[in-house]
Amino acid sequence: MPQGCNAAILRGGSESTHSSRAIHGCLVAGAVAAGLPADAVQIVPTTDRAAVGIMLGMAGVIDVIVPRGGRSLVERVMDESKVPVFAHLEGCAMSMSIATPISRWRAP
Repeated sequence: MPQGCNAAILRGGSESTHSSRAIHGCLVAGAVAAGLPADAVQIVPTTDRAAVGIMLGMAGVIDVIVPRGGRSLVERVMDESKVPVFAHLEGCAMSMSIATPISRWRAP
């Protein structure tokens, strides 16, 4: 990609290899359909945990890391990262349809 462009990098664990590849394929298809380069969405081609350590040290190359996983992964990222991190240790993620009335948007 030319310098100055943004990209997303996905790195899934060994238990989610197939899902990660499927999600990556969908995101690439969406990016291309929107007129963006196919390589705007990348996937780390290994589930080796050493890849996480390499990414954590890539300050100046990676702008931000958003760890999604268990407590030990999030703690490791928060402890070792040289890259800014959007992290949480507790809670959950949820999504809703755009048609969901705001009155239903509340914490469980």
